[in-house]
Amino acid sequence: MNTLEEKIISNLLYNSDFAAKVIPYTKEEYFEEYHVIADEIYKFFGKYGCSPTKDELKIEIQSRKGLTDKEVKKNLDLVSSIPSNDK
Repeated sequence: MNTLEEKIISNLLYNSDFAAKVIPYTKEEYFEEYHVIADEIYKFFGKYGCSPTKDELKIEIQSRKGLTDKEVKKNLDLVSSIPSNDK
């Protein structure tokens, strides 16, 4: 069963209408495990007006400054495990 965080992150990635409505009212601090991922989604959406793909999100995380190698790996693994929004 997916957590609420996973469902929100999945919708931010795969449902651009949801992302456009939710991003202005949420902050990365609202996410415990996914705060780095949420922050990168918010920055990407603000810059390009759309959600990143998983590959784009991974690139953003890998180039993010201030993360240890362990934190980068953890976040890349989390991105890989984000379920699609098919259900």
